[in-house]
Amino acid sequence: MYSLISIAVILALVINICIYIFYQVKIMYQETRISFLNAHISMLNERLKPIKDFESRIDFIKQQMQLVNFVEGERDDMVAFFQKVNEITPPQIYFTNIGWSESTVTFNGSTAGPLYLADFLDRLRSESGIFYNPILKSNNVTDRGNFNFLIVTSIKDNLMAESNGQEESQ
Repeated sequence: MYSLISIAVILALVINICIYIFYQVKIMYQETRISFLNAHISMLNERLKPIKDFESRIDFIKQQMQLVNFVEGERDDMVAFFQKVNEITPPQIYFTNIGWSESTVTFNGSTAGPLYLADFLDRLRSESGIFYNPILKSNNVTDRGNFNFLIVTSIKDNLMAESNGQEESQ
């Protein structure tokens, strides 16, 4: 009877060991499979990286296109503005900064003498121009005898550039 019990216990132990080994083999197989899949996922992620970079480049190009379209939409105003500034600026007027904000233009610059500045103000006031209501905000004499100036003026809306260097207001 004891021998039968001991054979049953040994047989149960052998069956448990076989089951344990079976599941250990299954676990090792799944771990190997997981490692294999992770390696392939990493490899595919590396292959997808150029596609993601390409998408970010597409977004950047779209933003640049929007900027170009905006600038192109404002082109007539800018070209007409600079055509007129070139036309009315006397030879001895030198700009250090030109600021344009909606309907107001600010001219900062330097000139060799007050007559050139007066001539520039007269040209800004002319009826045929795109500028109106110029105001001389500042006029300082430098150590070298030059005159630094700040002029603020208003500008007409809807400027249109023309190919011959002239512009008109709509």
